[in-house]
Amino acid sequence: MNAVFFAALCLIWGSTWMAIKINLGSFPPFFSAGLRFLLAGFVLLAAMKFAKVSFPGEWRKLSPSFVFGLLNGISYGLIYWGEQYIPSGLTAVLNASLPFFSIIFAAMFIGERITLRKVFGSIIGFAGVLLLFYESLSELSSGKIMGEIAIVVAAAVYALAGVHVKKRSSVEPLAAVTVQMLTAAAVLLLVALPVEYGAAVHFTWRGLVAFMYLSLFGSAVAFYLYNHLILRMEVTALSYTSLITPAIATLLGVLIMEEELNGFMIIGMILIFTGTAIINIKGAHRSRDKLPDLSADSEPYRQSEELRQS
Repeated sequence: MNAVFFAALCLIWGSTWMAIKINLGSFPPFFSAGLRFLLAGFVLLAAMKFAKVSFPGEWRKLSPSFVFGLLNGISYGLIYWGEQYIPSGLTAVLNASLPFFSIIFAAMFIGERITLRKVFGSIIGFAGVLLLFYESLSELSSGKIMGEIAIVVAAAVYALAGVHVKKRSSVEPLAAVTVQMLTAAAVLLLVALPVEYGAAVHFTWRGLVAFMYLSLFGSAVAFYLYNHLILRMEVTALSYTSLITPAIATLLGVLIMEEELNGFMIIGMILIFTGTAIINIKGAHRSRDKLPDLSADSEPYRQSEELRQS
């Protein structure tokens, strides 16, 4: 089942970048992101009631979910703000720097080993990020470079959130994700209130469909899958999604959004993908805990004592 969940997560996250770009044509960034997570949170509350899942009696057990929601809100606020200025495919490619930050934070906080392979992969990947920044230096006035910086910072914040959940999670998955969604919504809407008060909203059916897709699939479903997998895989291995989703996002951006794919972006993307592959692919041959088991008759992972979290 983990293989199916992993594939679904990649497909959903690969398409959300295009949906965000469409949605930004209708709503301001922080309000849009906050509303997305708020709706997702309400959907998950309904799912909890249907599944007869309750929050833990001790609210301190939910503290990791509150922290994850806070960091997730910051991360997605930066993503929505940054994607106003850059194409959806480029946003996804820059977000692929996430595994490099995961290596640092996982080593610092949960003791995952930093190997020469991971260092080498990170250097190659960051070279790709720097190349994309260099390509944008001539467009400082357009805000493009600031948008790119926002996306890379968002990746770092999200990597920290993933490590925090891996280290401390001990709650039923559905309850944990619900708290995460509602916390992120609160953070984003509190920012939107003073920053975007009076901003224009351009309602379109296209924007509404994108918003619903982001809320239901991009948030409620995807983050449940993420929380389910984070307990069964190494943090750096789960960040392997950052190798797959940018390829999907770039393809959709070029084919559907008619976004430009220039030489700098192609070379930068190749470097980032290569770095991510170096970090993760070798682990697929060493341990089934690092990447999803793709065999049809594989045994399910043992539920950890903390399980019933995400």
